[in-house]
Amino acid sequence: MLNSKAKKGFTLIEVIISLCIFTLIFSGALYIMKNAVNLNEWNKTAKNGLDCLEGLKGIMISSMNYDDILDLCSSGRIYVAEENLNLDRIKAEDTKSIFTASKPEEGSYITINDSGGNVLTVEMDLYQKAGSLENEFSTKFYKGSYRRH
Repeated sequence: MLNSKAKKGFTLIEVIISLCIFTLIFSGALYIMKNAVNLNEWNKTAKNGLDCLEGLKGIMISSMNYDDILDLCSSGRIYVAEENLNLDRIKAEDTKSIFTASKPEEGSYITINDSGGNVLTVEMDLYQKAGSLENEFSTKFYKGSYRRH
């Protein structure tokens, strides 16, 4: 009679297929984690930029007068570079010093534009860059040059 011996263990093909399946699942999980980290970085950068945009808007409304804003726009100093996009720098006594005339080549920045007249419409745009993502946020406010009678 033939003696059949029961084989125990896995064959080499079964082990290789198991490793391939594990590798695919693991690489999918790493891809998801990488995207989550990138999204978290984008959210932090966007939050900081939006906080600076709103902070600068508030300071311009409360502590800069009509002529200060006209002076900034007429002299071409309409850009705030990324290195100045932090609330401590924006809250400094001389807010006008953070504005430059040269457009930043890299990174995020804020621009201001005004429409002349007795009441200025000041539009502020934040161009946000984080990694490969780019976005634009806008806000506006009004500043008047008028006297109460």
